[in-house]
Amino acid sequence: MQRIILTGIIITLTLFSIGLCTAEKSSDNSIITGNLWNGTWESDNYSISIIQNGKSIAGSYEPKDPKIHDPGLLKGQLSEDGREFSGIWTEAGNFLLVLSPDKMTFTGVSKNRPELKVTESDPFTANGTRIGSAVDPNYPWTGSYKTKKADYTIIQNGTVVTGSYTPLKDIEDEPGIIEAQASEDGTKISGKWVETGKFSFVISDDLKTIEGTQGTNFTESPVIKPWVGRKTS
Repeated sequence: MQRIILTGIIITLTLFSIGLCTAEKSSDNSIITGNLWNGTWESDNYSISIIQNGKSIAGSYEPKDPKIHDPGLLKGQLSEDGREFSGIWTEAGNFLLVLSPDKMTFTGVSKNRPELKVTESDPFTANGTRIGSAVDPNYPWTGSYKTKKADYTIIQNGTVVTGSYTPLKDIEDEPGIIEAQASEDGTKISGKWVETGKFSFVISDDLKTIEGTQGTNFTESPVIKPWVGRKTS
């Protein structure tokens, strides 16, 4: 799902606690207690901030070009030797879709900062066409849709609407899910979209470079992308 230009980003990190186990002093343990992942890292497309407190570790990433990429959060755990940080990346935002009078198409807008509300006056970012002709008058949103960039499957149960979207072939984007509520007249749905996947970073011997991979989903055959960053502070 394409997002609009960001004018700024503030991401609050919440570090989750992991109980520290008693261990003998070793060079591996010093890597963990030294909080050597702390700092800002630069990749080709992102600025990555990582905060480490012993074994507790989390981070955030901001795109250099918000017209192309989205911000998100990193949350995971360290390997025993402290060299590998792996876990889950998450991107999320809000959306608003409006169903046409004939119930066969929708138009919509989206923002990739969950604290920002979307309005119908926001720049247009998506439109979809229903695949098939059957429309249940009680659940008009239920069905399959196609946009220029993704296939959508939407299920409506009363005012509760859930769904998923998958990028079309040759479109570089991630699949995701949507959770929404329908308006009283059923012509609009608004809610949250979420994209998520796995990542794994390994810190270099000089502690200045990270190299790793990012998976775009949790299926058996996710798209795996390389991720390389260099420490800047």
